[in-house]
Amino acid sequence: MTADPRLIVALDLPTRAEAEAMVERLGEAVSFYKVGLQLLATGGMGMAADLKARGRAVFLDWKLHDIGATVEKAAAAVAASAAGDLLTVHAEPQVLAAAVKGCAGSGLKVLGVTVLTSLSGQDLGEIGYSLSVPQLVERRIRQAVDAGADGVVASPHEAALARRIGGPSFLVVTP
Repeated sequence: MTADPRLIVALDLPTRAEAEAMVERLGEAVSFYKVGLQLLATGGMGMAADLKARGRAVFLDWKLHDIGATVEKAAAAVAASAAGDLLTVHAEPQVLAAAVKGCAGSGLKVLGVTVLTSLSGQDLGEIGYSLSVPQLVERRIRQAVDAGADGVVASPHEAALARRIGGPSFLVVTP
């Protein structure tokens, strides 16, 4: 079986041992893995580095969000580790620009997270946004393009919009 490089398997497991067991079970059928925040807290950075050493692609889904200087330094540190291929940050202009700057010259690609799929229009209103979910997603896609990000993470409902705005080489990752 040849692994489809478009398929990213989420290692959303509580321990590195469980994640390692999953990788072993999947063998050569999978070539791309996501390491999220839960696994990051239990050895995920080392696991990401080990996966890269085994020739696997790694999606670091960490959704960085902080002041620009901090995001830039964190992105630069992750890029220097060579433990990932994709890194997520929240798709806000300052955060995007900082991550792009921190990853400059490395192979690490920056993806902006448009709107968390768990948020509804009501949720957005409660945190101060006057835009609907589709309006905010479109704005965030455009901000990712303007910041020089490599792509976005968006729901499957917004993938075509992201492709239309970002163009053919713009990465669109859907959960």
